Amino acid sequence: MPNHNPADGNTKKSHSRTSKNDSEEVRISKALSYLLRHGAEKERLVIESDGFVKLKDILSRKQFSGQTLESIQHLVESNAKQRFALRQDPTTLQWSIRANQGHSINVNVEMRTVQDSSEIPLVVHGTYQQHLALILKQGLRSMSRKHIHFAAGLPEHQDITSGMRNNCNILIYVNTEKAMKDGIVFVQSANNVILTEGVDGVLHPRYFSKITDRSGKAIVVPKEGFEESA
Repeated sequence: MPNHNPADGNTKKSHSRTSKNDSEEVRISKALSYLLRHGAEKERLVIESDGFVKLKDILSRKQFSGQTLESIQHLVESNAKQRFALRQDPTTLQWSIRANQGHSINVNVEMRTVQDSSEIPLVVHGTYQQHLALILKQGLRSMSRKHIHFAAGLPEHQDITSGMRNNCNILIYVNTEKAMKDGIVFVQSANNVILTEGVDGVLHPRYFSKITDRSGKAIVVPKEGFEESA
């Protein structure tokens, strides 16, 4: 079973989270996401400190039978959420691949540290109605991942491709100015996902500026929902 995050609706994806209705490209994307974000060490793949894995080692595995450098290049370039990055060693000419964010494996993917809240004027976390009560009580949690993930806008904005699932029905807006004044650090990934470790893996509800449904209708939150914790 996938590792479900009750506080924010995120899950640790695995190679078992496939559907018989998935296209071949979606199946390969899910398999790559699992290996590069969570499963490389368990599957005895060598993963570099910056998250890259040699592509030849991945393509040698059974679930990638029939895949080639060209097919993986196409997948990386056409992936709407820009989940992956490829690089070629200038000396050996070997290709490697990594996930741009979302790791539970301890890797150091370079990300840009946000210096001022004006750089990220809209930061939104997508979740589901059934998780909202727990989020208001406990805050947003990174759970098995290193960071809590946010979109730098709404999914319907053309330039926003990553940061939340398209079927989320609750949007939590973050007051990044207040959070950063309190010392919380935000970083931005190569595919424009905003991330934070919060404080000990938690972003407290005091940093929520508003909560709406997907139509933009405000969700009425008890006053204590945004107050300081005791």
